[in-house]
Amino acid sequence: MKHAITIHRKKKFNVFFDGQPSSDVQVVDATGMIGVCPQHFRLIKPKVVVKVGDMVKQGQPLFFDKKNPQVYVHSPLSGEVKTIEYGHQRRLEKIEIMPDATIDPLQFQPVDIESLTIAKAKSMLLERGLWHGFSEHPFRTIPNPAETPPAIVVMLSNPEPFHPKISAVIDQVDHDLVTGIQVLKRLTEHVVVVVDANEKINCDEISSMAKVVRMSGDFSLFEPASALYHLKDKVEENKSWSCDWHTLVNIARTVKSQQFFPQQFISVGGNQAKDNRHYCVTKGIQINQVVTKEDPTNRIIFGGLFTGLHCEHVPYLPLGVSAINIVDSHPQPEFLSFLQPGLKKPSFTTAYLSGLLKAVNPTPTSTALNGSERDCISCGLCHDVCPVDMLPQTVLRNVAGNDIEGAMAFGLLDCSNCSVCTYVCPSKIDLSARFQEAKDALYLEVTAP
Repeated sequence: MKHAITIHRKKKFNVFFDGQPSSDVQVVDATGMIGVCPQHFRLIKPKVVVKVGDMVKQGQPLFFDKKNPQVYVHSPLSGEVKTIEYGHQRRLEKIEIMPDATIDPLQFQPVDIESLTIAKAKSMLLERGLWHGFSEHPFRTIPNPAETPPAIVVMLSNPEPFHPKISAVIDQVDHDLVTGIQVLKRLTEHVVVVVDANEKINCDEISSMAKVVRMSGDFSLFEPASALYHLKDKVEENKSWSCDWHTLVNIARTVKSQQFFPQQFISVGGNQAKDNRHYCVTKGIQINQVVTKEDPTNRIIFGGLFTGLHCEHVPYLPLGVSAINIVDSHPQPEFLSFLQPGLKKPSFTTAYLSGLLKAVNPTPTSTALNGSERDCISCGLCHDVCPVDMLPQTVLRNVAGNDIEGAMAFGLLDCSNCSVCTYVCPSKIDLSARFQEAKDALYLEVTAP
């Protein structure tokens, strides 16, 4: 990795959204059924290893990835398996478990971090159900345990709208971050920790073990692939791994307690201001135990506002998700909009008055496209906001023409799928989705048996 300590990128996507979560942290424990939902995991083929009626322990494997048979997903709590539900093409949708406090958690063997070899560190992470916290680039897939990462990029900050901020819980997790990085150092010497320059976090102890890079810029720069783009200086580092601070906490608390860590820090943001705060919840908790939609027509986005998942019928918090966003699905159009200056009309450009005031006037969160998809007009806005300096409109033409090699030449594999290009596109083209589909197709082709 490059030896820069501070990276500054001039803000190009300066939009402020209404509904930010407060820094208050509320603890909510599951009081009923929990659900293990793997929708957040990309390009995996789950194989269930339990059946309805089984009594499982906290930390016991529930299913594994057929592509990586060593990678298991474990039960957050002890209890009885009540339901196993499949969806389209027999894809696992959820496993419902009724918690039973009388069943003791699975107990793991003590770990001496200093004595861990690479092989032992991998075995420990796999055994404890921690492996799926890592993502391998450029396809953002769960890494193959047989491979060793050239580098691991740890994201301590995520300024994406409504995402949980580590500064809100730093007093609770500061020692966990250190322990987690100590474990990562057993996998590779090249561990780089990325922190928002504007976030008040003391990284002195961390900097004694790993390189700390302070970044300054808009939230798209803090997508792991975006950060990696600005940090890498070797071809091998294109296949670096990444994880976030939640993974460090999971590793540290599982190692220290010798039991699977069943909690998750999340945030709630968006249209319902009364619930917008940080939470510490049970993994797989029912969504209605955390937030109740005031308007039943609102949409829930799991994860980042720009990069998250819209799952229509998922009543439980999906695995790996750290944010719940409430978004207006039926926004009211501006009255007599053709006569209005556009003060309330979402716009990235200065075509409307709201575009001039976007830095100080909160933008409402809604699913409105404010228009229909049209042909690309080559305005260049997508390039202006792209955090990895690719040429989205050129890549789009290559993808549309099935010229994947041409798309790769103009930056397809560098794409971080931050989705800001989709947001600013005046032609309403879902650029990010098309790039992700092209990358997924390429991944399936290169990994085909």
